[in-house]
Amino acid sequence: MPLPGGLGASGSAASNATENSDPASSSGSAPAYQEPEPEPALAPAPSTISVYISIDSSRAQSYGLGGFSYGFTVYDALCATGASVSGSSYYVSAINGLAEKQCGNGSGWTYAVNGSFPGKACGRYTLSGDESISWIYSTEKNPTMAM
Repeated sequence: MPLPGGLGASGSAASNATENSDPASSSGSAPAYQEPEPEPALAPAPSTISVYISIDSSRAQSYGLGGFSYGFTVYDALCATGASVSGSSYYVSAINGLAEKQCGNGSGWTYAVNGSFPGKACGRYTLSGDESISWIYSTEKNPTMAM
């Protein structure tokens, strides 16, 4: 008895090709193996991070408190970042494990406020608000601002 489409009972090469061209659609089996896409390359870690801290104590002013009257300093701001800090408010010797003299005798941490080096201990520089503080690891005794 002929099959629909005019094919004989034994079929033909054309019918076999049609039946085998897409195994998933005709037999329900899984599709052919496909090579997975490669994982995207990870971006390198940044060599510089920027941290901006805002402290708003204006709500405490109605109680006679607030503002920066407590002497919030550059050192206080550094500690507030959560970074691991070694040394003191007079001299910061290491931040997050990177210590003075690891990159030569003149290397170490210094800071700038609004792009200028104040020339005094970070614990003696009292903030008034809206300052931009940068901590720079320098390999020179007298660094310049290179940002």
